[in-house]
Amino acid sequence: MKTVLAVLVLMLAGCAGQVTNPNVANVERSSSISVVDRRPETEKKAETFSYSISNDAYATYRMAEETVSPPGTILLRHRAYEKFGAAMPSLELVVHHFVVYSNLQSELRRSTIGGVFAGALGSVVASQLPTTAPDTACTSVDRAGFDSLASAEYKRALYSERENPNHASVYIVYIDTEINGKRVFTRTMMPFKKAADAEPQVAALEAAVRCQLAQYE
Repeated sequence: MKTVLAVLVLMLAGCAGQVTNPNVANVERSSSISVVDRRPETEKKAETFSYSISNDAYATYRMAEETVSPPGTILLRHRAYEKFGAAMPSLELVVHHFVVYSNLQSELRRSTIGGVFAGALGSVVASQLPTTAPDTACTSVDRAGFDSLASAEYKRALYSERENPNHASVYIVYIDTEINGKRVFTRTMMPFKKAADAEPQVAALEAAVRCQLAQYE
C-alpha cells in the first residue's frame, strides 16, 4: 500500500519531473528585486504525512518546491515586479513562509477498497478528480495559529466542510511576506480542476500569488 501511494503522489504531484510554468516570460527582468528567503528549510521539501487510511493525516502532503520551475518564490518575485517594479525600484521582498500542501483524502478513500485501489493505478484516481469544484478561496492567516500546528503539520492541509462541501481534492498554499515593511500572510485553496490551459499546481501558485499581492494595493 505504501508503494502504491508513493507512486500515486509522483503521478499527481508532478514529482517525477519538473512542471514548467508557461506564463513566466523574461523572468530575469525581475532579478532587480531583492528577495530575502527566511523560510524554514522543510517548506521546500516533499513530505507525505501518512500512508494509513485510518490516520487523520492520510493523503495529505507537503509539495516539493522543485516540482515547479521556476519555483513559487521566483514566480512571486516576478509578479511583484510586474505589479510594483516601476513605482518601487528599490522594493525588498522578504519571504517568511511559502509552502504548498495538497489534500486528496476524500478522493483516495473513495477509490480504495480494502486498502487496494480499484482499477488501474493513477488513471482511475485521476479521472475521478472532480470537474465541478468549489471556487478558489483566499483568506488571511493567523500567524500564531499557523505556528501552533508545527508539530501536527498535516492540519495545515485540512479544510472545513463549509469551504469545501464537495470534498474536492485541493492545493492549499500559504504565503507570508513582507514588502517594504508591510507584512501579509494569506492562505489560498484551489481544487484540482481539469483545465486545458493550466497545470493544477501552477494554477494554484498563480492564484495564491495574486491573492498575496492584492493585499498590498
